[in-house]
Amino acid sequence: MNNNDDGKWKRTLKLLIFIPILFFPILLQMNIFNFGTFLKNSIRVGDLGNWLGFWGSYLGSVIAVFFAFINTKVQLKESQQNDYKKAIILNELNSTIKILQAGIYLENQIDALKNELENYKNKTYYLELNYDYLPKTVEIWNKYNKMYNNSILIYGKKVPYNIVKKEKLLEEYYKEVFKTSLFSEIKDIIQSELERSKYNKINPKKISSDHKKQIQEIYPKIEKLYEKCADYLNTICIFYEHQKNEITS
Repeated sequence: MNNNDDGKWKRTLKLLIFIPILFFPILLQMNIFNFGTFLKNSIRVGDLGNWLGFWGSYLGSVIAVFFAFINTKVQLKESQQNDYKKAIILNELNSTIKILQAGIYLENQIDALKNELENYKNKTYYLELNYDYLPKTVEIWNKYNKMYNNSILIYGKKVPYNIVKKEKLLEEYYKEVFKTSLFSEIKDIIQSELERSKYNKINPKKISSDHKKQIQEIYPKIEKLYEKCADYLNTICIFYEHQKNEITS
């Protein structure tokens, strides 16, 4: 028996139970099919007033039980729907936490890069610079982007557009800031200096004026990028609080 047949059978069974109970007093009162006369002649207990009182109580009880049953069923269905809705929101809430973790990772990386460039301002030679960290800006974004995409998929058509919009703007600005070849050039020079120093004692190469200028120019952009990332995280936090309120309400 499939689910549809099972459902029809249950509804039929309920009707077979409730209809006779509900209409039994009517059969008596209106003497349909001479049922009342038959019952009166068969059971000689009580007078007419006693039977009227009995059947009045009986009918009232049946109606009360019937509506109590309907009310309980409706409340149970509403409770199940609310539980299902909250389960979905809880799943989305966990995804929001993962988006927040991805954003925090990106913010920490931007902050570390900002501090690195702050140190660059006071350096004189290329060999004083950290050549290993800076060229990883693409890797940093790719790692963050993978974390973000894996988390946002859970929302389907219910994508939180405020988060998506700000994330898109953040991505555009991030790539704009790091489209420069500055970091690759610095890395190449440092590696060349290290290679030469293996064989000869060399005078360290000073950071060129052009590179110093580029460092000075890019630093405020990274500061602004950090601010944009902080604003993005704030948007995620607001959405997270909204989701928590939906679960507890």
